[in-house]
Amino acid sequence: MNRPIRVLDTGALLGYARQTNSHIPYQLAFCADENLTMQTSALCVAQAYRDCDTAAVDLLDIMLALPTVEVAEFRNEDADMVGNIAKRVDRISLAHSCMLVWQFDAPLMTTDGGRAGKVLESGLVWDLN
Repeated sequence: MNRPIRVLDTGALLGYARQTNSHIPYQLAFCADENLTMQTSALCVAQAYRDCDTAAVDLLDIMLALPTVEVAEFRNEDADMVGNIAKRVDRISLAHSCMLVWQFDAPLMTTDGGRAGKVLESGLVWDLN
């Protein structure tokens, strides 16, 4: 696994799948051109699939099959930290994304910048709204 240059939260995944955000395709193309990767949380993937309609699911499937997107598993040893972060950001998938940001020192692409900003420095939050 390469060190990812971005972390994608649920909102970023949905923005791509619903075709409502042009920043994500641009980042995917940049990563493909430069042989780089982005990472997302398995919890964000689950939440995105839950919130997708039938048409968006197909695009989400395609995105997650790209070699430039890696899905980080949720490990038992992460549970305590993610749970404590979730107390501040009110969403467990966002908490796992924030933990990945700290792990890789890569910015978070999210539609929930206000909540992410409760635990991340402003330079590490790329609000897609």
